[in-house]
Amino acid sequence: MDEHDRSRRLAAFATALSSADEDSLRGWRDEADSWSAPDSDLDGVR
Repeated sequence: MDEHDRSRRLAAFATALSSADEDSLRGWRDEADSWSAPDSDLDGVR
């Protein structure tokens, strides 16, 4: 991904985030928390 494409994607994300309602933001935060959990990509298998 080149720098221009990266900047466009970040701008689109920032726009979506700034216009989201509180329920959408809560759902996004919950999903992001689950992605950042240790071993989340292993589905509980170690």
